[in-house]
Amino acid sequence: MSRTLLFEIGTEELPAFYVDEGREGLRNLLGERLNAARLSWESLELFSTPRRLAARVRGLAAAQTRLESERRGPSVKAGERAAAGFAASLGLSAGQLTERDGYLYARVVEEGRPALEVLPDLLADVVRDLPAKRKMRWGAVEDCAFVRPVAWLLALLDEDVVPVRVAGLEAGRSTRGHRFLAPDAFEVRSPDSYEAQLREAYVLADPRERREAVVQAAQAALEEGMALEGREALLEEVVNLVEYPFGILGTFDPKYLALPDEVLAETMIVHQRYFPVRVGERLGNRFVVISNNRVPDVSVPLVGYVQVLDGRLSDAKFFWDADLRKSLEEHRQQLAGRAFQKGLGNMLDKQGRVARLSVRLAERLRLEVDRVREATQYFLADLSTQMVYEYADLAGVMGRAYALTAGVAPEVADLLAQGVRPVTAEDPLPSVPEGAVLSLADRADTLTGFFSLGKGPSGSADPFGLRRLGIGTVRELGAFGFDLPVAQLLQLAALEYREADVTVEPEALEAAEAFLWERFSALMTAQGYAPQAVRAARAASGSIYDAAWRVAVLAEMARQPGFEDLTQLYKRAANLSKDVQAAQPSHEAAEHDAERRLIDALPHLEEAVRNLEAAGKAAFRPWDLAEAPRRAAGVDLEGAVGAVTAIKPDLDAFFDGVMVMVDDPMARENRLRLLASVRDAVRRIAPLELLA
Repeated sequence: MSRTLLFEIGTEELPAFYVDEGREGLRNLLGERLNAARLSWESLELFSTPRRLAARVRGLAAAQTRLESERRGPSVKAGERAAAGFAASLGLSAGQLTERDGYLYARVVEEGRPALEVLPDLLADVVRDLPAKRKMRWGAVEDCAFVRPVAWLLALLDEDVVPVRVAGLEAGRSTRGHRFLAPDAFEVRSPDSYEAQLREAYVLADPRERREAVVQAAQAALEEGMALEGREALLEEVVNLVEYPFGILGTFDPKYLALPDEVLAETMIVHQRYFPVRVGERLGNRFVVISNNRVPDVSVPLVGYVQVLDGRLSDAKFFWDADLRKSLEEHRQQLAGRAFQKGLGNMLDKQGRVARLSVRLAERLRLEVDRVREATQYFLADLSTQMVYEYADLAGVMGRAYALTAGVAPEVADLLAQGVRPVTAEDPLPSVPEGAVLSLADRADTLTGFFSLGKGPSGSADPFGLRRLGIGTVRELGAFGFDLPVAQLLQLAALEYREADVTVEPEALEAAEAFLWERFSALMTAQGYAPQAVRAARAASGSIYDAAWRVAVLAEMARQPGFEDLTQLYKRAANLSKDVQAAQPSHEAAEHDAERRLIDALPHLEEAVRNLEAAGKAAFRPWDLAEAPRRAAGVDLEGAVGAVTAIKPDLDAFFDGVMVMVDDPMARENRLRLLASVRDAVRRIAPLELLA
């Protein structure tokens, strides 16, 4: 007979970030503890609001599973007294022991306790142990620390109350509704009625339902011709700030529309948690706020919403006007007063290095050099503006805005915003290669500089955010398919440092290169590729995109029948010829038909490998390595792979019928050159010996 458990931890208002974090922590911890307690279950549903974390477990066993185990006791030679003592310690008689291999054994059966007896302590420990970065203590409660004070506990096993005692409370069957709209406690009839009863009390316990309600409430507040302008992160945060949403449309002074849309959006979204409203092509002087309370007259709270936003926008307008009094060149020169890193100069030094490196990269990659060169005059200059000082997330965006105001061509100004992407490891990449060049130059300069100082990440410590920079670098190199070896990118960055009399040792560059390849490996394995394939592709290439498509091709090859056998044959060929330079084998010196067939097959193998390289690049065009590649249609990749693996029968016959290491030096050398040629042909894709 299975049962249903409902457990709710009621709290004071939780931080918005912890509503999701705590829900997932409850899912993992409760599931683990039930399993450890030998209480089987079928499904686990989670609920969360700013005032509660809850779980409903369906199909919960009525009792623990019976546990049978065998215990080894003393040796038979220890005598009857030792045997009796061992048996008594387990609640058995000496006659219930068995003998095996000179030792006494006991079969112990532990009958399962009812779930209602096991759950009180189990659930109390879940409350105590629920993970959080920071916990607090409150009042006279000594047995528990939690993110916020625990206000009530609800624990039902079907109709029965589970007597959980923790945090100075004892669980009952009561919960609480909305703080303002249904503040009185009420009893939950059964675990199945939980959501419906809370909904009647103006609490949407399911975060998915509450998310949809937030969207609907915001949309309902709009007037004709308006559209919401928000970010996914804002929506997720607002969902965790309310238990029942109500949308209110507000208006701010139109004078602030002189500010760029990005500033308006940043002020409303990040600082106030308001949804900006788009009217036509631009943001209008309207906003939508999601309230956690329904009031008779919305104009009363709206006054406060508008006043707070007005203060924020007034500050932003002041920064904007003050920054416009200086040119971007003046802002760039002010970078001299900002530190970059001790030993690496100031921010103006860095800006100069990045500018020169960007032009070198654009020339190397045959991009729009003039456009890049013009953008580098202003790139990073906005870091010295008051707006970016106060709104750090707008770095680059403000550079673009100030450049457009100064009359810079839009296609050049856009590069200033694109050159700072991606800000986080998951953010969108630049949309044009010239923007990616600015970003790569900036990242390569930072990575090279910090590794030259011995300040690379160590273990879990990464105080300078270099892993984030490295992930962005690898993603960009893959997404734009730049034919630029990682080592060369870092060497060009090091050249700028050396011209400024900053020493960059070769060991530092090697460490930085290895660091970037580690980020590549992490991204590729996260997409499900085998670590061995990633390692083999890396060994065959010095550039990120080139290695990436090889990984994808190796995955395709691994799906072909007989590929594992071919890999073993190739490994044998590579091992035998490891110290031999490839050279054209002599057909006349061949003594066996199998040897001559393999020589004849060699040109076909080399052509097949070249075709597979072309097919691999065509099938897996440059892509963001944080995502799975999209295979292009119309490319016969399977046929290209099959043409390469067609060498297997000839290679197999060669090893079956030909002795390689014979006494005759000419015959031995000819066969080794043949195997070396096979080895080098296949290695154009990847060294298959690394797949094992």
